[in-house]
Amino acid sequence: MILDTGMAYDIKIVKMDDVDPMSMLDSGDKNTDPYMTDYESARLIGCRDLQLKNGDDPRVDTEGEINTLEIARKELYELVIPLVIQRTLPDGRTEWWKVSELYIPD
Repeated sequence: MILDTGMAYDIKIVKMDDVDPMSMLDSGDKNTDPYMTDYESARLIGCRDLQLKNGDDPRVDTEGEINTLEIARKELYELVIPLVIQRTLPDGRTEWWKVSELYIPD
């Protein structure tokens, strides 16, 4: 099933450990806007929630919080979520965005 996001590019959410650091070097040569879409935000939080449910350690102080969805949301807004966004443009080029490089919607 393909989900049409209505965007001019396709996205993937990838674990930072699975990304070749050399592929992210040309971060100054990006064509897409540095704004995280609502779709990207939801995908990041959902992916991180699943990782936390499968036993990954939180990267923020949970302060007794047990809801993994809230922990994932907190990680996103504190910019410590260990995921990156891969945007594939229509011409086949790929852009990698770290969460810390994007403006996050409220």
